[in-house]
Amino acid sequence: MHAIPIYTNYFTLPPNPQKQDVVKLVKEMTGGKGADVVVEAAGTAESFNMASAMIRHNGKFVFYSWVTTPVTLNISRWHDDGLEFVNTCLVHHTWQERFVWVPEALRPIAQGSIKIKPLISYTFPLEEIKQGFEMADKDETAIKIVFKS
Repeated sequence: MHAIPIYTNYFTLPPNPQKQDVVKLVKEMTGGKGADVVVEAAGTAESFNMASAMIRHNGKFVFYSWVTTPVTLNISRWHDDGLEFVNTCLVHHTWQERFVWVPEALRPIAQGSIKIKPLISYTFPLEEIKQGFEMADKDETAIKIVFKS
């Protein structure tokens, strides 16, 4: 497995699915195989199907988003290629399960395989929390804002 920089829905930034064929880009980056793991965080039919299309055979689909409307999915793709579906919503897991899988899930970040710093748009001291939220409201390119104490 090769580490690929982690990106969100927009490329500096990550690729913009409205301007680029993100599935094609992922296939090119992986030599045609597809991603080992895809984290879906937008919660739309388009994002679910796009994420499904870029996963390799026997890959993992990590469901992070909050889906508020019915979604039509290509379930035959999930069945035919043996995709594994992982629900990350913490309310569906006991504290014992979280104790086991949270360190494993964060290990690639701790080992440097997943680069998260490029996702941080702004950093504010905790005392400037109001300014940070104002920035989030006015800057549509802000992916993540970090507050430090």
